[in-house]
Amino acid sequence: MTVVRWTQGSYEDLAGIWDGIVGKSGSPTLALNLIDWLIDETGILQENPEAGARLEESSDPTIRRLVRRDYKIIYKVFEGFVSIRAVVRTVQDVSRLDLNRP
Repeated sequence: MTVVRWTQGSYEDLAGIWDGIVGKSGSPTLALNLIDWLIDETGILQENPEAGARLEESSDPTIRRLVRRDYKIIYKVFEGFVSIRAVVRTVQDVSRLDLNRP
């Protein structure tokens, strides 16, 4: 079974999503439900680390993406684990992301 690891940067992305939802809706519950759901969606990577498509904006074939609703979960495949590198809105330009951030 593959281990799913989240980087500090990806946790910061989740915090930004949380802040945006709470700021717009005033509902921490709504924000928590979305964050929990996004985290749960990465569970598929434990059994199938290459479940997501290759990230077209990257020349690195180990960088992949899961698209879930309005979000891209961007991750890198390693031997025995995957590293969640970023969680962004699907409309966001990912070519400018630093996927090597901690």
